[in-house]
Amino acid sequence: MKHSLCLLFAFFLLFSSTLQAEMPIPVQNPMIIVTSATTGQRLQVGLKDLGQMDYQSAVKACNDLGKGWRLPTKEEWEAIYHELYQMGNGGFRNEQYWSSSTDNLNHPYYVSLTYGFVYSNYKKHLKAQVRPVRGLD
Repeated sequence: MKHSLCLLFAFFLLFSSTLQAEMPIPVQNPMIIVTSATTGQRLQVGLKDLGQMDYQSAVKACNDLGKGWRLPTKEEWEAIYHELYQMGNGGFRNEQYWSSSTDNLNHPYYVSLTYGFVYSNYKKHLKAQVRPVRGLD
């Protein structure tokens, strides 16, 4: 009997973790909201990263989510960094994330959450994490 219960419990754990891994987590609900200090615009921040990818793939992945989803600007990353990341919210990684902002040579900016710095001149073919946002105002 004890052996049967252990097997049943192990099967339950295996089955439930498989189900959880296959269920997509909707990016829209519940909402994470931040407000940009520079623009005052309220932003809905995606609940999870879309993965690590090159710049063009990152832009497409955000657009594929539907109306209004995009990469955050470098100014919007400031709000995300202060209101979410530094407070331990949002499930961000200590990695680089793409921004939609570009410098005068059309190189996209990226933000390093590890150090809180924004960098430009990042090569578009290299990979960085992607976190989508969309404006609410």
